[in-house]
Amino acid sequence: MDSNLSPPPDEGNHGGSDSELPVAESGRMVEGERDEDENNSGAGGGTPGSIEDKQKKKKPKRGGRPKADVWELYTTYGERNERTRRFLVTCNACGAIIDGRVEGMERHIGYDCQRIPEPEKLKWQERVVEKVKLIKEEAMNYATAAAAAGVGAGALVLKGSSVKRPKKIKRGEGITSEDDAVERFREYLRIPTARPDPDYTHAVRFLLKQAYSMGLEGQSLEFVKKKPVVVLTWKGENPFLQSVLLNSHMDVVTVDKEKWNYDPFLAYMDESGDIFARGAQYTKCLGMQYLEAIRNLRDQGFVPLRSVYITFVPDEEVGGGDVFQRLITSTEFQALNVGVAVIEGESSDNSNYRVFHGERTPWSLVIKALGDSGLGSKLYEQSAIESLVKSMEAISRFRASQFDLLKAGLKPEGGIVTVNPVYLKAGSPSHTVFVRNMQPPEAEAGFDVWVPPFTDMPAFERRIAEEWAPSCRHLTYKFEQKGNLYGQALVTPVDSSNHWWGLLEDAVSKVDGKLSPPEISPSATDGRFIRAAGWPAFGFSPISNTPILLHEHNEFINAREFLKGISVYEQIIKAFSSFTGVIEGP
Repeated sequence: MDSNLSPPPDEGNHGGSDSELPVAESGRMVEGERDEDENNSGAGGGTPGSIEDKQKKKKPKRGGRPKADVWELYTTYGERNERTRRFLVTCNACGAIIDGRVEGMERHIGYDCQRIPEPEKLKWQERVVEKVKLIKEEAMNYATAAAAAGVGAGALVLKGSSVKRPKKIKRGEGITSEDDAVERFREYLRIPTARPDPDYTHAVRFLLKQAYSMGLEGQSLEFVKKKPVVVLTWKGENPFLQSVLLNSHMDVVTVDKEKWNYDPFLAYMDESGDIFARGAQYTKCLGMQYLEAIRNLRDQGFVPLRSVYITFVPDEEVGGGDVFQRLITSTEFQALNVGVAVIEGESSDNSNYRVFHGERTPWSLVIKALGDSGLGSKLYEQSAIESLVKSMEAISRFRASQFDLLKAGLKPEGGIVTVNPVYLKAGSPSHTVFVRNMQPPEAEAGFDVWVPPFTDMPAFERRIAEEWAPSCRHLTYKFEQKGNLYGQALVTPVDSSNHWWGLLEDAVSKVDGKLSPPEISPSATDGRFIRAAGWPAFGFSPISNTPILLHEHNEFINAREFLKGISVYEQIIKAFSSFTGVIEGP
């Protein structure tokens, strides 16, 4: 965009307007535009160091660009984007961090910022619209003149035109900063929805804005206070047919910024197109792939036969039960008339896509030992800690046997029972330390247990009662959490009996993709609630040739892979929403 257009009427210094927006301390956000007398202040009247003062004292260099008044609304973030060589800037109104390009800053003020008063925002919206209109008109003239001259548009320079051929910044195979889908994805990644204090307010606003921008219906429901659920609707031609549900979650796990190479909420993209951010793989990428696929399908004129619903839920990373269970039993959800659901999967480190049709269920096991208590120097037949140690030895042997199956390739991760100790509690505490000459009367250990859906549950519980916590050694056990839904009900069929499975395979193949054999997910997702209610659900995240960095430091996805996944979901959504067969409901 050309930044030399005049501001809209009545648009003066925002720092002194009724909107009371703070004025930036510095107007120089882009490298190469620093005035020689930058450090002089006060001379010539006005605010010391202000943009107006410096523009009065010195005109822009020949061939340069006057400073835009939009910069008054930003402050330098103090960090430079090594790719664009521009400084990052912070919006003084809402605190958003964006690249210091005038066109991007104007777009943020006109459309994205939630803190600028509406009268002020309207002026900037008009300004952006006028600039876009002018550029489109001149671009059309540019192309027409090129065609008349019999040359490619890239070979022609129109004298007197303010339109310039954009300078593409190569990232790998043609990924550029001008890719709108990538930029919207990065904008979503910048919203800090990490545990324990996720910013759902701005996430909801962003998602609803995306929905409205492409003509979808949108609403925010709240079954638990301050835990909103976003439901977007793409109406089908026949709303009486069972619908397609696309689900993802807004929250992400916590981060340790000291162990990241880049700020995990900056969505930094390096020269190869790798985007580093918390949620880049799990699962903000998935939610944006849904939306971008629908945006493309609507632009292509596609109209679904079945309605398509996109849900963005909170608190999945902490179980999600209090919200999601209330969601699927609500009258609002029942009205969606769901026929099939797609939820998050995991990335693949090879060229095939992974798909999950079931998942392990978490159990939270606590084992407690009681024993004789007395002097630390005395030997007792059965002390509490000794009994607990024997219990943990038995659990360790079982854990090793399951691990051997995994390492030998005999079972996938989702097909074994994992048992891991997560805490130990014992000892007789004093005011400062544990008493060293006193054996405690009890000891306790907690275990995180993950059980595949086809496990023989009665036999597994007998193992716990007879081997891990036998009462003859004064051991007891309890489950602080225990999944009680197992077997076929929690596994979606992946054979010819399930029409959706065939549609999914065909859709992926249309973009030259290939599915790995279906898996049981090693971790729990919201899919367990969907399958328990009787609906088929596939866990599928179209990310291939990518290290699996679920919940890890320096989580990233390549922009090319993100864009390829959008194409995959275009085919899936088209196939699912066009299916004319009859479905048996839950």
